[in-house]
Amino acid sequence: MDVSQDFIRVTEPASIGADSQPTSRVGEGGVLWRVLRSHWDMKGATRAMLESKPSETRLLMLLILACLTIYAGRAFGLMIMGGDDLLARVGVNFIAAIMFGIPSFYGVAALCGLIARAFGGEASWRECRTAVFWAALATAPVVFATTVLSAVLAAGGEFARVVELAGSVYFGFAFCVAVAMANKFRTAWGVFGVTAAVLAVIFCGLWLLLGDMA
Repeated sequence: MDVSQDFIRVTEPASIGADSQPTSRVGEGGVLWRVLRSHWDMKGATRAMLESKPSETRLLMLLILACLTIYAGRAFGLMIMGGDDLLARVGVNFIAAIMFGIPSFYGVAALCGLIARAFGGEASWRECRTAVFWAALATAPVVFATTVLSAVLAAGGEFARVVELAGSVYFGFAFCVAVAMANKFRTAWGVFGVTAAVLAVIFCGLWLLLGDMA
């Protein structure tokens, strides 16, 4: 997979017949196929999802599926590591994934829409949600795998953290490509830069706040 090409040419025209209408939910053109395709062609898979114009109900189902997949990875990781109060920790993670994870993604999508429009983005509010939710679902299997693998390698210390971080980095890559395509930006580097700046401001604010409280 050529990551630089995905970042630089996010608006490259689709090849003829590449995104034919789906014949099933799981076959070529269906959601499962698009998730698999995203691992070597994030641009094409994102373009196909945007062009399908999913309904609000379908978007919610895609987000729920993404959150449940991520939660499953955390649950398996907790079971592998064991320890006291295992059931309680698994339950807390489930509540976090559903009650906080889903609203958080809606908030991120709304914030992305506002920022993108300030920089000339052309995506509608639904297209912004489609891009963000799709990035979450497309990368959920990788996040699941890296979370479980980091639990298996927990004894490895820093290496286990690097493995888990890889899932977050992959989500960041997919997020930037999806948002850039939805807003018809020429490159995804601008999305990356603005996202990094916003996160830096948030983390600095939290650090200063917590520092004052301490």
